[in-house]
Amino acid sequence: MRFNEVSRRCVNKHKGAFNWYTLEKDLYFISDEVLYYLAHVYLHHPYINNTLEGAFKPPGYSHTIYPNYQNREAKRYDMHVDTVFEKLYGF
Repeated sequence: MRFNEVSRRCVNKHKGAFNWYTLEKDLYFISDEVLYYLAHVYLHHPYINNTLEGAFKPPGYSHTIYPNYQNREAKRYDMHVDTVFEKLYGF
């Protein structure tokens, strides 16, 4: 509904330049994809490993090392976060 209200002003100005139905359909499709992948991000978030918990300071070094031993959920989390940002950029 809101899309039609906003784009109605541009229809007369740019007659024939855009296919408004296709644009609206694409926006709905992209927003569905954003919600889908964002749901995966929330699904995997509780199971990712915390690098702060595994931090250690080796003897003789002045800095702390934070190892990132990713589990399967963390890899999927990263993949879905990247996909969400791609879809948001496309939106």
